[in-house]
Parts: sequence; C-alpha cells; structure tokens
Amino acid sequence: MSLGVRMPDHEVPLQVMKTASLPIVTTSANVHGTPSPSSAEALADRIVGEVDLVLDGGETVGGVESTVVDFTVRPPTILRKGPIPRDLLLRAVRGS
Repeated sequence: MSLGVRMPDHEVPLQVMKTASLPIVTTSANVHGTPSPSSAEALADRIVGEVDLVLDGGETVGGVESTVVDFTVRPPTILRKGPIPRDLLLRAVRGS
C-alpha cells in the first residue's frame, strides 16, 4: 500500500492548514481521463453535487499536473513529470 502526499503552493490551503494546525486530507480534484481544471469554476462544473465546498483561490499556475515521485523504490522514480524540475527533485532527495 502507498500514500500520496501533496504540499500546496498556494496561500489559501496553506492558511487553512496554519489556522487549523492540521493538514488537509482530501482527494485530488483531477477527474481521471480529463484535463486538470485550472479554476474553481471549471472544477465545480465537473463535480457538482459530489462535494460540499469548493474554495476559489483563482487560476492555478504551472499548467500541468503535479509531479509524482515513488519513494517506495530505490532510487526514487518520477512517475509523472510536472512543474518541479528533475534536478531540483534529485537535490531534495539527496538532501543538498
């Protein structure tokens, strides 16, 4: 079994976590097989009736899905390329 962990790069979820002193536990807003929504409006159209609340923090940046790295194998493997460059990931894994 594995677990995906995200670290948002946006003031809204970061402030929610800071205020609550807790992490946010949620699923991805990406619907399998469709492009990732880049706005709350685009997301709401897809998931109407399935969630209680959508926080609108404006348009997303990056334009691509999140970088996904598998740390259950050695060396860690990039499963999906995203906005974080490979060399930056390698430096973070090596601790330099």
